[in-house]
Amino acid sequence: MLVVADSSPSIPASERQHIFDKFYRLRGQGNAGGTGLGLSICKGIVEAHGGMIWADSFPGSGNRFTFSLPVPDQPFKRPETGEETSHG
Repeated sequence: MLVVADSSPSIPASERQHIFDKFYRLRGQGNAGGTGLGLSICKGIVEAHGGMIWADSFPGSGNRFTFSLPVPDQPFKRPETGEETSHG
């Protein structure tokens, strides 16, 4: 599991379910840049690998974005050497 936290204004609960939608931008953020694709792309990559991604907000103190990916039972084989490495 990986967690990324920020100290930006908290994402309102009413909008949190939409932040991973394509082209979705928070309402009332003034002239904030962006196209609303970043979190949608993250979700697509994480889910393509069988993982999950979600966001939590803390009133007045920022947001936390968390994702987890499954760990396969098979050892990882390094492409450059062919050496097998365990995940554990």
